[in-house]
Amino acid sequence: MVSNQAIRADDTGSTLPKTTMAVLKLLHGHLGPYVSLGGRMGDYAVEKLGLKRHGLKEQSDVRVIVECEPNPPKSCLVDGLQASTGATYGKRNIFLIDSKTVRVRVINTETKKGLEFKLSERLQENIKKWFAEKVSLEKQSETIMSSNPQDLFIIKEFSDD
Repeated sequence: MVSNQAIRADDTGSTLPKTTMAVLKLLHGHLGPYVSLGGRMGDYAVEKLGLKRHGLKEQSDVRVIVECEPNPPKSCLVDGLQASTGATYGKRNIFLIDSKTVRVRVINTETKKGLEFKLSERLQENIKKWFAEKVSLEKQSETIMSSNPQDLFIIKEFSDD
């Protein structure tokens, strides 16, 4: 069980540590490759775009656009991105667009700078292999969460002017 302290900011709204597998599991209900990929994308974007990680203060400097199939397992990206960026459906700053390919854009709405993420060919091959070999979802998540983002994604910077 994850304590409340692990997922909440102090009274000043200070930044939280990077998203953990425990937080992903708490939010999503179980681990898997796509919720973990969403967590890794969000953590990388928060750091590189200078986003304020969510906490007791309102998160208003982020917009996330997820393009993928609107069904699990790929739509599980959304939960990982919500956990890692603080964007939520309730705040209307995360959006899911039905698409056959996976593309995620995270935008700092204050600076108008953004990052676009696409899954690398190698990662896509690994996920197919893991499912074919029945590698546990937890092991898949551990591998993803310990990987360098540049090994998982094709990442491009852009400006949202």
